[in-house]
Amino acid sequence: PAGQEENAPAGQEENPLVTVCVVHHERGPLLFQALDSVRRQTLSPGQIEAVVVDDGSATAGALAALDALARWPEFVSGRWTLLRRPARYLGAARNAAARQARGVFLVFLDDDNVLKPHALVTLVRAARASGAHILTMPNEKWPSLSPPPDAAQGAPQSPLAEGTERWLPVGAAPAVGIFKNCFGDANAMVRADAFAALGGFTDDPKIGHEDWELWARAVLRGYRLEVVPEPLYWYRLGGGGMLAEAAGGSQRAQAQREANLARSLRPYMQQLEGWPQAQQMVQQVQRARLAESEQEPARVRPGLE
Repeated sequence: PAGQEENAPAGQEENPLVTVCVVHHERGPLLFQALDSVRRQTLSPGQIEAVVVDDGSATAGALAALDALARWPEFVSGRWTLLRRPARYLGAARNAAARQARGVFLVFLDDDNVLKPHALVTLVRAARASGAHILTMPNEKWPSLSPPPDAAQGAPQSPLAEGTERWLPVGAAPAVGIFKNCFGDANAMVRADAFAALGGFTDDPKIGHEDWELWARAVLRGYRLEVVPEPLYWYRLGGGGMLAEAAGGSQRAQAQREANLARSLRPYMQQLEGWPQAQQMVQQVQRARLAESEQEPARVRPGLE
């Protein structure tokens, strides 16, 4: 498989550079929290760069936040990069960040999420020890606009806050991945060479599941995906996004679900090209998943406090 040809050498440097790729859209205060969590990493600052892509923010508040951010020393010095561009949605914006990256590793971080202080050093150690192309991880939910608590390296895990939870992906199980996203969230570490060879995220506008699609494509092509068994970031709960738009019984929500599900199954359809019977089975799975989603009660992220 293609991924096996690119196995261990990259990323074995003693102090590899890690690029944190952040896409922002209209969430200035939360973006500050995300980037502050990058600043507070226990990995040496010399091993970290951040590339922030603003994907078409237009409100006065968001633009003021970006102007303030541009005055941070990291951006003024050129160590970190801030790009402003017309909205093209998540896949295209993440790809733009990756093209600017100088790091051996890429870490994708949503603008409303927060890294725990030891996240990057843990991911680098895991990547060097495992030789994996992709590292995903559990997340810890955070239902508030306020900054989440720090989790110091080596500190015991605190009890879950009321109303929150942890999510643990299974990992590289492509048969399971037909039915559920077992691979992991978009907030993950990827070797830059593997990301480029895979072609990055697809750039379908206004459709979710771009992470599910990319991880499935990688695993089906033989790239090694591992799960670090520790929640290394806070996943903020709140309204908005493609998953929220797919909840409910409206025609728009149904159309969104259909588009999301088709995207997550696209790598399987491509892998089975020339085998129509198998493709028909995948399509049957898609119809069954869609019917199941219509029967489930709408599960939208609760509002932020």
